Amino acid sequence: MGKNIPKEFKTISEQCNILIQQRNLNLTNSSGCSIPISRLKCGLIEKNYFDLVNGLDDIINNSPPNYKYYGNYSVDDLLELYDFNKKIRELILSTISEFEIRLKTSIAYHFSYVYSKHWNDYCNKNNYKKVTKNDINELFIAYYGYSKKYDGNFPKPNQKVMFPFFITNKKLIKKLKRKKRYLQAYDRQPPLWVAIKALDFGQLHKMFSLLKNDVARDVLSNFNFKISERNKFESVLYVINWLRNECAHFEMINKSKYHGKYPVDNDLIKDLKLRTSKSGMNLTLFQTMCILDSVQSFKEELHDLFSKNKLQNKIKEEYLKSIGYWEQCGWNL
Repeated sequence: MGKNIPKEFKTISEQCNILIQQRNLNLTNSSGCSIPISRLKCGLIEKNYFDLVNGLDDIINNSPPNYKYYGNYSVDDLLELYDFNKKIRELILSTISEFEIRLKTSIAYHFSYVYSKHWNDYCNKNNYKKVTKNDINELFIAYYGYSKKYDGNFPKPNQKVMFPFFITNKKLIKKLKRKKRYLQAYDRQPPLWVAIKALDFGQLHKMFSLLKNDVARDVLSNFNFKISERNKFESVLYVINWLRNECAHFEMINKSKYHGKYPVDNDLIKDLKLRTSKSGMNLTLFQTMCILDSVQSFKEELHDLFSKNKLQNKIKEEYLKSIGYWEQCGWNL
């Protein structure tokens, strides 16, 4: 079929025929029991053909890349592999949510401790580091509301792109509308430990980047980092933010590869013994897992997930290979 010719629509029955008759997906499981074809049909309807088949074929494909042949595996193997991949995605997202809560709590506490005259001191730009054109453009935009590439004399800030705490009270109130009772109790500006809950992970990262060193030092210490390792921690946040987005959008996580906008800090690569490209901008899924584990315990729960699943050992091995795992890392999966 020519590359410019769109693929024809296939019914669920036709999709099943392709998998069973052409690719030899077995309707008999490893115990010799028959698998009703309705199980495959149900899987294709509920899980999406592209994710279920294309998302996993590099793991169960027993033939050269240009062919697709699943001769050693059954419908049960395919569906169990899909569910296993889903559980890993859910575990990653759960671990990131725990880290995000810890980070928000740490920033809110230490910022409020240093700037404690008024409960809304977090809205005062003077309580953050001064951003210059030496900073990255996205941080500059968050601070000023326009790009540092703007060459006019009188830029008009765009409040939609500014860091939420730097916009007008009216806009901030709208963003915090779900904290209604706190808005009423605190003269329509809740304390930071409430307001910070409205930030998404990317905005939380920006807030950390904007912190002055006296606050950042104490936040970093909560995660066993020194102030001299601030850039290293920034790299962790970039990777975790990417990983969070991959999981939150229900991607087939085994296919995920980090291609960062900014290089991963060299000291972080050395400390974790990551096998990455010279540019430090490309990571396998397993390498991002290692980075997540450096700030929030993840390895042991992943080990439990691997040890308790019912997948064939061969499928486990192929799965680990697909996510970039290497045995010398010491994770013992």
